[in-house]
Amino acid sequence: MDFSKPLIQVTLVKNDSKKSSCLFPLYSKVWLIPDYCAIYPISASVCRTYELLPEIMTQINAYLLMFQAKEMYNFEKIDDALLREALSCKNADFIKDYERLEYLGDAVLGFIFSTYLYIKYPNYNECQLTNTRSRAVKNSTLAQAGKNIRLYKYIINQKTNRDAWQPPAFVSCYKKRKSVGFPYQTTRRSLSDSTIADVMEAILGAAFLSHCLDGALHTATNLLLPFDGLTTWSDMSEMCSKMTYGEKSSYNIDLDEFYQKIGYTFNNPILAEKALTQRNCKVSLQYERLEFLGDAVLGFFAAQYLYKKYPTALPGELTNLRSMYVSNATLAFICIKMDLQKHIRHSSPKMAVNIAYYENQLRENATKEKNDNDFWLSLDPPKVLADVVESVIGAIFIDANCNPQPAYAFFETWLIPLVDGHIPGIAFQSAIWGFRCHEWKLRYVTVEKQN
Repeated sequence: MDFSKPLIQVTLVKNDSKKSSCLFPLYSKVWLIPDYCAIYPISASVCRTYELLPEIMTQINAYLLMFQAKEMYNFEKIDDALLREALSCKNADFIKDYERLEYLGDAVLGFIFSTYLYIKYPNYNECQLTNTRSRAVKNSTLAQAGKNIRLYKYIINQKTNRDAWQPPAFVSCYKKRKSVGFPYQTTRRSLSDSTIADVMEAILGAAFLSHCLDGALHTATNLLLPFDGLTTWSDMSEMCSKMTYGEKSSYNIDLDEFYQKIGYTFNNPILAEKALTQRNCKVSLQYERLEFLGDAVLGFFAAQYLYKKYPTALPGELTNLRSMYVSNATLAFICIKMDLQKHIRHSSPKMAVNIAYYENQLRENATKEKNDNDFWLSLDPPKVLADVVESVIGAIFIDANCNPQPAYAFFETWLIPLVDGHIPGIAFQSAIWGFRCHEWKLRYVTVEKQN
């Protein structure tokens, strides 16, 4: 060792793949002995560029898998970027994963299946429709459908390991190969049934964003979901146009006033009567089936609206917000606000008393809490009021031959203005509840407001 040589001062280069630590500060300077140093044959710029290869190859592999899936399952109606997002799990650590699309796809799938079952089984009651839909859209059913078409081959669920990454077909000269067979490295991945089911729903969400309901129904058929060969939404509309609804009942109802209140004129007045006929009224025109359909339509509208309005919101946040649009308190308040309770046909004196009592509560709370616009949220309304709003939405949707625009106009006119004014408060409450301490109790209390 030549002690006359000066020491070499070097700086540790930041490794982007590792988090910074106070124990190993970045860019710290050290001194090295020249005799124990060697010039690396590759320049620093080339070496740093090489570090990008794992990420680049991972992205290329993701897009190649997406194109293979697109060709394999005839996903030509789905946008490339959306399909890649739908196939990417959270474990892959991409900028976008399937979670938001899965939230939307879940609502799309429930909406399409509800419409299909309502039309295909006109004699099913609400309970039968609900049970049939639950069996068709539950995770185990979707996961089995995904396994049947081997969708798992195209799901991306592994994060890039930059430290252990090697180019394809790379063989180290320092390691003895035990066999000389297939030159590429193969790995075994583990995917849960829940993940496969979520990806199925995410693909439907991507298809809807790409080509609306036509794209979603076409994709659902390609995923081997049971829709009897329906491929376009016009096929669903044609099935709907052939439905029969029986004869007009003998109950007197001012439909013109009802049409004016909801902003829509029915082509088939019998549907309007069905939407307003309570189960205890002894006629065949009961609204339970329309309530089943309207619930799915309303959930779909809310999911679609929130997904587009809040592009950075997490699925859990979107779910909390959607609950406001479909809650009994919200729908019952809208029913009273539109004065629809006067058109409900029923034969229950107790129900009439409960509705009148709820109306009085609304008036009293509105007077007491003039500065509180959400006074109606704390009340316990009769369920029939919310059910009627859902049945009206379902009736409008069916009367328009499964054209969602008239029903969405109702949603846009009445629900969006009412609920959107309360979303900041809802988000604040959700944040408080989410960050509460485990060792302490936190209560949310509404106190009297002054000015």
